[in-house]
Amino acid sequence: MALTLKPPGPLRYVPVFPAWTGPRPLYFFMIENLLEARARSSFPTGSRGPDEDVNVYLAHLLTELAAGKPGREAPGGVSCLGNDCLKGPSGRRPAAERYRRGGDARLLGVGLFGRGDLERRRRVPFGWDEESARQRDLTDGRTCYRNAVTLLERGSGSRSGLVPVLTRLADHFDGYVHVLEVLARDRFDLGARLSDAALWDLVSPPTGEPNLEDPVDTATMDSLLDLLLEYRRSPTPANRQLLAETARQHGIDPERILG
Repeated sequence: MALTLKPPGPLRYVPVFPAWTGPRPLYFFMIENLLEARARSSFPTGSRGPDEDVNVYLAHLLTELAAGKPGREAPGGVSCLGNDCLKGPSGRRPAAERYRRGGDARLLGVGLFGRGDLERRRRVPFGWDEESARQRDLTDGRTCYRNAVTLLERGSGSRSGLVPVLTRLADHFDGYVHVLEVLARDRFDLGARLSDAALWDLVSPPTGEPNLEDPVDTATMDSLLDLLLEYRRSPTPANRQLLAETARQHGIDPERILG
């Protein structure tokens, strides 16, 4: 009896990634920019052991922050150096999650915005200097992640996939903060400041020429910019009048600001 083999049909393949013609997922943007920032930083991917899983974690964290998902940040004023993160539902898993969220908040706060507590009005708390406040925030973030790892290991041992990720974040917290600082500065333009020329163009007198004898000082520019931002957030007649009157007091045509 002869065995007849049927010739195979045409070869086919299934693309790994969809062929998007419209906007791509926000996560793709975050991971792309994060990897670029790491390559430009002094802490590139894999420089202290394999940590691609941390890149994935950070990209998801950035995506959630941009999407405004609730519950990703620790409440304002919460410190992991004390017992604040233990307040809430009992059990190792809930406590570990609160510590993890505390570490996430410190990491994003210090790395992207230069402050460990995003609810804090002052960049440097009253009674602290800038370096001491930063070191405290860094210690707080490391402590949060280490406590989360301890609780997860007690509850589920190495079965939790978060343990190696959070361990690396705790061990190299300063390095990942540096990466986010590079990301914020070089990729997201966070913390960008207007040049003196741009400030002058925004609040210059009607002639458009600098008055060297009586220039608009930096404090005045800052005040007008604050009023302008407030007016754009809340364009009420009262805010418009306040902005216009302040501009006139300094010899600036309000129409140049209000448009």
